[in-house]
Amino acid sequence: MGNWIGQDIEVISKYVDVICPMVYPSHFGPTYLKNIKFSSKYPSREYSIVYFSTKKATSIIHQDTYIRPFLQAFKFRSKNFSKKYITDQMMGAIIGGSKGYSFWNPGSYYGYLVKFLIDK
Repeated sequence: MGNWIGQDIEVISKYVDVICPMVYPSHFGPTYLKNIKFSSKYPSREYSIVYFSTKKATSIIHQDTYIRPFLQAFKFRSKNFSKKYITDQMMGAIIGGSKGYSFWNPGSYYGYLVKFLIDK
């Protein structure tokens, strides 16, 4: 990852216990992962972005460091923002090897999480 994002998590991981990359699916361009065929293995673009990002990060960090990504809890540029959008991110993080995850919303509004994950 290194210079692509201006932060080198391989180096950082030698000095910290946890790295929390911001892996917001809406921030990846339309051509990112365009060759992935969605299936039961890769159920959505949101899942795939979080899964591959987490898997790559966990493969290059120091062994005593955890990856715990920030996931998207806001509608920005998300045509299909829904319960599935949220849960696909969660599953991508866990199956990708993260040690948990956090959600972030720039307006500190987490009503969507309550609506999608707690309300029936």
